[in-house]
Amino acid sequence: MTLFSKLSTAMRQPRQIPSYITHRGLYDIYTFYQRKLRAKDGIKIMEEDWDNLIILDACRYDSYLEKKNLPGKCRAVISKGSTTTEFIQKNFTKNEHYDTVYITANPHVDRYVTGKLHSVISPWKTHWNETFHTVMPETMADITAKNANMYPEKRLISHFIQPHRPFIGERGKKIEDYKSVDGHREMALGKDPDWEGENPYNQLKHGEISETVVREAYEENLELVLSAITDLVSKLEGRTVVTADHGNLFSDRFPSLPEAGFPHPGGMYLSDLVKVPWHVIPSERRRTITAAPPKNNNDGSMQDGDVQEKLKHLGYLE
Repeated sequence: MTLFSKLSTAMRQPRQIPSYITHRGLYDIYTFYQRKLRAKDGIKIMEEDWDNLIILDACRYDSYLEKKNLPGKCRAVISKGSTTTEFIQKNFTKNEHYDTVYITANPHVDRYVTGKLHSVISPWKTHWNETFHTVMPETMADITAKNANMYPEKRLISHFIQPHRPFIGERGKKIEDYKSVDGHREMALGKDPDWEGENPYNQLKHGEISETVVREAYEENLELVLSAITDLVSKLEGRTVVTADHGNLFSDRFPSLPEAGFPHPGGMYLSDLVKVPWHVIPSERRRTITAAPPKNNNDGSMQDGDVQEKLKHLGYLE
């Protein structure tokens, strides 16, 4: 929703203004203290024992436990953030990891890890699916397998965007607006686009679709990405771990706050937002890992406006 549309709503419904201000204030206070209290909580992924780390975006522990089809042992761990940005900042911004290559389908990652790792590879720049406005899981799996061969002496992180929206399965297609037709048309006409209502979580929040429908689309995304990584794991050498950057909310309510939040607001450390899987896949062989200075990646350039547009498609911006 744009500033103009928010002001228009306020003029039509002035009684709602105090409620909004109260909610915003409570949210800011809550997240401030949560971040202070939870500053040291959460698993430090770079200190854990792995050769390949597969990150699923916005993957709930309970959903993963129900759908997983990989061998090995899975346990719950606490993530350091309830958003990708928090997760990345708290795991990567303080130290360099020149023994690691990060492959990401999420546009949020690059700005925080570039220069701190041996290499950052960005399929969201080079392999963006213009129909579904995302990087498809099978594409990520293929790119990851190729780079595992290119960097046999490096730790490998592969950050898939699924089960995060956009929903790409048969059920998800029924509630997803991939082309964002109205918003992009308004932009082409030089108007200020209104993105409200294009995100299925906004529709859920406003009661336009049911929680069951959104859950089914989400779990369908999870099934699709699990199918892709099942094939990928068989091609990777070394100790592989599957985890998530954060979880996801549907109808959960924040403690002491008057309205539900979707799908993963920052600074809200509820169990379903920060409890994530840590699934260790057994392997008889390990990689010999060595560090080397960062290299310049020839993976294309991207203007800030292009990044913003891709973040909108993924539901991070309105």
